[in-house]
Amino acid sequence: MKGSLNRASNAVRYGVLYLGNYSFLRFISPKPDYAEVRITEGCNSRCVTCRAWKNSREGELSTREIIRAFEQLRGIGVVSIRISGGEPLIRSDIIELIKECKRLKFQEIYLATNGLLLHQKAEQLVKAGVTHFGVSLDGIEETNDMIRGVPGSYEKVLEGIRAAKSSMKKAGVNFPITVFTTLLRQNIREVPLLLKLCEDIGANWCFSLLDGNLDFFEDVDISEFVIKDWKVIDETIDYLKKLWNEKPWLVYSGPTILEYARNYLKGTNRDDDVPCTLGYKLISIGSKGEVYPGCYVFKPIGSIRQKTLGEIAKSKEYAALAEKMYRRECLGCTFFYEDNVLLRNMFPRVERIRSLIRSK
Repeated sequence: MKGSLNRASNAVRYGVLYLGNYSFLRFISPKPDYAEVRITEGCNSRCVTCRAWKNSREGELSTREIIRAFEQLRGIGVVSIRISGGEPLIRSDIIELIKECKRLKFQEIYLATNGLLLHQKAEQLVKAGVTHFGVSLDGIEETNDMIRGVPGSYEKVLEGIRAAKSSMKKAGVNFPITVFTTLLRQNIREVPLLLKLCEDIGANWCFSLLDGNLDFFEDVDISEFVIKDWKVIDETIDYLKKLWNEKPWLVYSGPTILEYARNYLKGTNRDDDVPCTLGYKLISIGSKGEVYPGCYVFKPIGSIRQKTLGEIAKSKEYAALAEKMYRRECLGCTFFYEDNVLLRNMFPRVERIRSLIRSK
């Protein structure tokens, strides 16, 4: 009963936030129920689109510090957690950390991985309590290996996904495995093949958008990855929309988000008028204890090595930064699009009210 009331309350909050009327913000304070924790900056991949593998791991949070962060997240009302990096599976304590998430009763324990070590740790991870795997795959065979910078990574990733599926079957559980592909000039023509692969191995598929404003794409010359053939963009998006109608379980993103992607890839209307609600419902923690309202687009608001998460999340500075994010007073990014653009599907009546408000 309490969970149903919380979900209903959150639905109302998100609907009000999406109206885009800034005067309503005085009635709403940040209340994150979802968290992302980067447990390492290091990575064993060598992606041409990412700088994570060049990062220093010096000063990363210890096992005990991360567990304390998990406990504090639950203390402020966070119910779902995403463990990411870098590559989280390179940490020797990853199984212990997942077990702690399960002990703390997070409803969703999402693990984002490049998949290179998944075949070695899949069974332990499933037993420890992971409830959702997000695995990166950027093409078929040589295409993926070129983009990921590791020869043989395509086969290792597939081996890892199969190991995860087998481990789930042994454990008597069945939870999602999502394959993530960053759409690039080098791989967009392989999207239908990737979807066929996902269907064969029992995974669903989702895309990411290359965005120079996101921190892990910093210092990367994205010009060589930009898709310049608009016909290919249209063919791909139209194919995905058709497949979503036929097999919605296979294509993670629906029509509204796919249209956003079409426009973004063409450099046209990017929904800049859509407010970003991430600062009000997501809290992120960096590998060295930095705390961010929403995503990592602003500088951190504090550190868990200096203050508790409760003190940081309830501070005036946190609320002010969440409001700046809501107003899109930042460089802008594509990190927001899934949650925020999707609201047009979730709240059609709110969209109508919002349009009426904006027309006055």
